[in-house]
Amino acid sequence: MGGESSSSVDDAQYCADIIGEHVYKPNVHVQLIPFKGLIFKSLKLAIKMYSEYAEIGGFDVRLSTTPNYKAFQFDEFHNHPLEKKSDLKKARQMSYSEKEFIVQASTSKICPTMAHKLRESLRDDVLDCMFWADEMEKAYYAEFSDVISFDVTFRTNKYRMVFVPFTAIEHHKKSITVGAGLLSNESMESYSWLFKAFLKTHKKEPTLVSTDQDTSIKQAIENVFANSKHRLCMWHIMKKFKNKISDDFLTNTDFRKRFSKLVWDVNMKPDVFEVKWGLLMKEFNLEDTRWFKDMFTKHHSWIPGYFNDIAMCGLMKTVSRSESMNSFFNTYSESGNSLLLYVQC
Repeated sequence: MGGESSSSVDDAQYCADIIGEHVYKPNVHVQLIPFKGLIFKSLKLAIKMYSEYAEIGGFDVRLSTTPNYKAFQFDEFHNHPLEKKSDLKKARQMSYSEKEFIVQASTSKICPTMAHKLRESLRDDVLDCMFWADEMEKAYYAEFSDVISFDVTFRTNKYRMVFVPFTAIEHHKKSITVGAGLLSNESMESYSWLFKAFLKTHKKEPTLVSTDQDTSIKQAIENVFANSKHRLCMWHIMKKFKNKISDDFLTNTDFRKRFSKLVWDVNMKPDVFEVKWGLLMKEFNLEDTRWFKDMFTKHHSWIPGYFNDIAMCGLMKTVSRSESMNSFFNTYSESGNSLLLYVQC
C-alpha cells in the first residue's frame, strides 16, 4: 500500500524523523503501524486501518482499480513531506452548505476563490469580521492614498455588526470609498484585524488616517499603520470643548473667538502655535485645567499646522466626509440586505 500527498508543507513541523534527503517517516504510535503478516477479516477493515494510519501520519491514500488486494510488504517511509491532519484531502471536502454558498456567490459575480475566503471567515456559521474592496476601490486607493478617514456606523445592518467604510479624496476633491469592513465588536484586536486586511488588500499604508478619539482605534493604528500619521477629528474635540470649560468661559466671546482662531488656523506654523497657546492659557489662568493640558499633549495629532506637509490634509480636518458616506449607505442600502448583496454593491 502507498499514498500520495496533495500538497507539501514544512516537513520539519509535521515529520518526526527525516531519513536521508527525500525520505520521510510518519510520526505514528508503534501500535498503529502495520506490519508484515498482519491479518484482516475483510478488505474493508484493511482499508479502514490503513486510511486511519495515513490520516494520523500526514498523507492521503487512494484505492487501486485492481479487483484483488494482497499485502506482501509494508514500507513505512515516504519520499514526500507529511502534512497536518487538517490539510489532508478528507478534511478539504466541502459540505453541502459550503457548496451552496459558493453557488449563491457566483450569482453575485463572486469567484469561487473569493467565495471560499468569505466562507472561511465564518466561525461556527457566525460572521466574526470581514473586509471588502472591489477592483475599482483598489484602483482608487492606488491613486489617492494620501488621506483616509473612517467613522463607525453602529449595528444598523441585518447582522447587528459594526459597519466601517474607508473614505478617501480624489483629484476633484470628491469623497470616494476605498473599502469597507464589518466587525462583531470594537476591540483593539478587531480593529487590528481590519487594518491588516486593509493593508493586505491595498499593499501600502495611507499617509494619514483621520478618526475620532477612540482608544482601541488609536492602538490598532499604532500597531498596524506604523508609518502613517494619525489625525484626530477636530469636530469631535471642539464639541467636547463646550462641556469641558466653565460657564464663564462659554459666555466669554473674546476667549471663544481667540481660541477657535488659534486651533483652526491652517497656516500657523507649529512653533508659533505653541507660543500663542501658552500665552492664551496664561492670560486666562488655564494652565492647570486638566482638559486643556491633556489636549496640548496631543496637539500634534489635531492642530492643522502639524499636517501641512501632507497633500489633501486641509480637506480632512474632521471625519465629516466619512459621516456623509455613512449617510449615503444608510440612504441607498437596506438594513436587511444579505452579505452577498453587501459585497455586490
